[in-house]
Amino acid sequence: MNPPDDHAGQARFLARIRAALGQSEQSGPERAERVFTACGDGARSVLQRLRSRSTAERMGLLEALMAAGEPIHLQCRPVAGLPAAAVGIAAIARDREPEWSAGRKVVAWRHPLIDGLELEEVLGREGIPVIRCDPADSEEARRRFRDDAAGASIGITAADFAVAESATLVLRTRPGQARSVSLLPSLHIAVIRLEQILASFTELYTVLCHDPAQREEGLGNCTTFISGPSKTADIEACMVQGAHGPREMIVFILTEEG
Repeated sequence: MNPPDDHAGQARFLARIRAALGQSEQSGPERAERVFTACGDGARSVLQRLRSRSTAERMGLLEALMAAGEPIHLQCRPVAGLPAAAVGIAAIARDREPEWSAGRKVVAWRHPLIDGLELEEVLGREGIPVIRCDPADSEEARRRFRDDAAGASIGITAADFAVAESATLVLRTRPGQARSVSLLPSLHIAVIRLEQILASFTELYTVLCHDPAQREEGLGNCTTFISGPSKTADIEACMVQGAHGPREMIVFILTEEG
């Protein structure tokens, strides 16, 4: 007996859903455009509000982010700029004992904000190696990087946005910005700018749908929403930190806009 055709079954299933929604079969880009244009008539006013948001209003969002992060153990640390963030990261890397590995090791994204921290120099003075994944790396090099990420004590990333109402970071995966950096080490450190904080998911979805630069890039192959360190209460309703990812999460927020 021949096995069932899973692809044909999937196609029939999706066809029934489209019929129930009153939609015709469309290509991926056409469906994406349909979503983008259905975001609502208030999108222009939302984008204008974001562009004209004052520093005082942004600082208010920072306070909201910190308040929402406290009960979910997301540590928010405002700092003036990149040098102060680098000093803070160096102190953490020096003082924390690695949870799983024998030695201290850091993996980090290739990203303009992370590059500006000059981690190789700053952490090099502490004798702590910093390992990066380059976009042009071979498959073998990427495999070695995944092994390094699994054995690292700290992973350092940037983020695309932070949503204040739920203390959620939004990370898109790109070449040189592997998701393993935020998933495998026991401590995840993120660095963002003050202007990346949004008030709500309404603002986030409006930006993703209607901001020209965001629409041009799209969501990519993987967009991750992170609200604090990994946690689960699946076993006997007992909350456990770090079951499916980092046990601890720290966000440095650069308050000098630019």
